[in-house]
Amino acid sequence: MGYIIPIINRDSDWIRDWIDKRAKEPEMQKKLVLVIVSIALLLDNMLYMVIVPIIPKYLRDIHAYDVEFIGYHNETLRLKNGTIVVKMIGGELDYLNEEIELGWLFASKALLQIFVNPFSGFIIDRIGYELPMIIGLIVMFSSTAIFALGKSYGVLFFARSLQGFGSAFADTSGLAMIADRFTEESERSAALGIALAFISFGCLVAPPFGSVLYSIAGKPVPFLILSFICLIDAFMVFMVIQPKPPSVRTDGGDRLQGTPMWKLFMDPFIAVCSGALIMANISLAFLEPTITTWMAQTMPDTPGWMVGMIWFPPFFPHVLGVYVTVKLLKKYPQYPWLFAAVGLAMEGLSCAVVPFMTSVIQLIIPLSTICFGIALIDTSLLPMLGYLVDTRHVSVYGSVYAIADISYSLAYAFGPIIAGGVVHIPFLILSFICLIDAFMVFMVIQPKPPSVRTDGGDRLQGTPMWKLFMDPFIAVCSGALIMANISLAFLEPTITTWMAQTMPDTPGWMVGMIWFPPFFPHVLGVYVTVKLLKKYPQYPWLFAAVGLAMEGLSCAVVPFMTSVIQLIIPLSTICFGIALIDTSLLPMLGYLVDTRHVSVYGSVYAIADISYSLAYAFGPIIAGGVVHSMSFVALNMLICFLNVCYTPMIYMLRRVYAYDNLDDSAKAKANEITAPSMNQLQSEERDGYGYQQTDAMNNGDYGYQQNYGTVEGSNGFANPHANTQKHFDPLNPS
Repeated sequence: MGYIIPIINRDSDWIRDWIDKRAKEPEMQKKLVLVIVSIALLLDNMLYMVIVPIIPKYLRDIHAYDVEFIGYHNETLRLKNGTIVVKMIGGELDYLNEEIELGWLFASKALLQIFVNPFSGFIIDRIGYELPMIIGLIVMFSSTAIFALGKSYGVLFFARSLQGFGSAFADTSGLAMIADRFTEESERSAALGIALAFISFGCLVAPPFGSVLYSIAGKPVPFLILSFICLIDAFMVFMVIQPKPPSVRTDGGDRLQGTPMWKLFMDPFIAVCSGALIMANISLAFLEPTITTWMAQTMPDTPGWMVGMIWFPPFFPHVLGVYVTVKLLKKYPQYPWLFAAVGLAMEGLSCAVVPFMTSVIQLIIPLSTICFGIALIDTSLLPMLGYLVDTRHVSVYGSVYAIADISYSLAYAFGPIIAGGVVHIPFLILSFICLIDAFMVFMVIQPKPPSVRTDGGDRLQGTPMWKLFMDPFIAVCSGALIMANISLAFLEPTITTWMAQTMPDTPGWMVGMIWFPPFFPHVLGVYVTVKLLKKYPQYPWLFAAVGLAMEGLSCAVVPFMTSVIQLIIPLSTICFGIALIDTSLLPMLGYLVDTRHVSVYGSVYAIADISYSLAYAFGPIIAGGVVHSMSFVALNMLICFLNVCYTPMIYMLRRVYAYDNLDDSAKAKANEITAPSMNQLQSEERDGYGYQQTDAMNNGDYGYQQNYGTVEGSNGFANPHANTQKHFDPLNPS
């Protein structure tokens, strides 16, 4: 017998038993899981973003940076009594390396999270979701308390990094717990959508929360409040602990072994989802550490509390985006990819607008559309990751959501570092794009492409490069590619100096912009050539010849232009001509290898690359010498002469398509095979995601879960436990 609780007049033991009974109900367990995970994600993202309005100012106040005065001059004043006063006028403080150090501080959390996530996913798959989440929340509590009390850059850096360790466990186990408890796809989408709303709420409400409390009560208060909530959430996890979750155990009670993380990442669908999540978050990762400093320079009259408040209004479009996406996924479950693509495009276009905003009200508009786009992407792709694991792997979710967490962490790890450097070094943008492109190659790796292997599986030996170059058709194509590129190779290093002499009033930014409008004729040229090649496949040589002649004649006109607008016209026709040549001849090189050599393409496209390189290697050297010894006019006449003289050589390529290695009997045989295959495809049913519906696999056999074909459930999504055809893979349906 306990004590009577006032007002409700109930015994405390009865209240305890009633709460315990209610908490153990299956539906209540789901709700509790959603509440606990949502709070954990809210806290993690608030802890990430709350420093945005606080730390830049705090580090300046504690003199964490070296400073120097720039842009000042001395004024000397002699007073009547003979005293000389020297004043420093117009100077301002330059905080050395401020953006770089801020970038590293912001990124330290995500950097450590990247390294810990592979281990956290492995541990979560083997010991369950609840204990790792408790560990993560307790570590987050500790790191936040240290951050509240830290008074130097080094201590703040350590606390920020420690938060990454806790987040690696808390975030991954939280998302995996939702996927585990909410097994129906519509339920899972809605639950993950709610969790994502709390992620956005944390990201967007934290800056105003931090800026207001920092202004009123100082640095420790916002962090101590958040650390206390972390501790409460950790204790709440004990209410939902399930030592042996049935969904991840076999009938014998043994825990299923989840698919290793590296193997999941080699799944092309999961890899694409991961890349999309990275791209979705680089906008905020780039903007957060830099927008405060930018606003201080471009909007100096903005009050300090309002700098953080710019992130609060975008929270509502994010919640709207989550709601809209959940509704759309219920109605159109086969189109999550489309919603994600729309969101990513919306983000990119909104970021392009941000630098041109001149007030806080204007700035909120693109930030809101960025957050709406993030909601579309996250709400579409996070449920898809769970679906992919259910249908193509084993229904153990720790590793796949560790991949999702790594995706977020990559954006927030390298985003602030790159953003801080890009403010000073624009070339880092290009290096980052190169890195992204390198990772994207993993999505298309095919270890044994059938087109370059014999029936026995041995790799075909390609024709040596020297032998390919002795082929007259390939040699002519190579020469044409060189001629096509000497125009740009000659003009690019010399046209800037020529413009400075002949158009001295041209602004500096416009000198580079003359190359932007010709991009559109180049795209048009590619489109036109592709259409022409479809209609007249035997005439690529003619299109290439027309393009080369067009280039030469356009170069002859360039020196006589007297304004930027006039200059853009011949540059546009040059780029149109290059598009005609490249789009005609590059496919021809592949065709020549197919019909006259062995279908291995490395060497022939190395020849094409050598052709481009020759033009751009010797072009600037020759162009500089010609302009120095003669003139810019002579240089352009030389380009015209070379291009026009080489044009008749392309006529030799007219006989290329006389070679065809596919005889009529092979064509007939191919047609016989194709017809029934098409009929078969037309008769197949499809599931909610658009993949084949089959019924050959037993529910309990996880060995065949590598497939993506499933039976559609009543909710419109495919049932993750349905039967699938053995060894079916939509990437290689044969």
